[in-house]
Amino acid sequence: GQPIFSILENNVTPLYFPLYLHVERSKFQRYLADHNIYAPIIWPKPAYFDNMKLSATTQWIYQNIISIPIDQRYDCTDMDRVKQVISCYEEF
Repeated sequence: GQPIFSILENNVTPLYFPLYLHVERSKFQRYLADHNIYAPIIWPKPAYFDNMKLSATTQWIYQNIISIPIDQRYDCTDMDRVKQVISCYEEF
């Protein structure tokens, strides 16, 4: 995957780590869920857009974005486990 934000300011604390995936999102999301990692689709494509012509880039973003929770509920051990699970994904 590719992080959406390459640099964050020191005073920015995101709730999620959003990624653009270069693998099939549903399979990757299922893999994470199978390892007890919830990775939601924060910005699903609204049904309103179904009848609209979206640019190829916009369509790609809607199909490939996923978010990894990284808020205060998780400590370094949790984040190391998430990193390990992601790094073991066969298609990554």
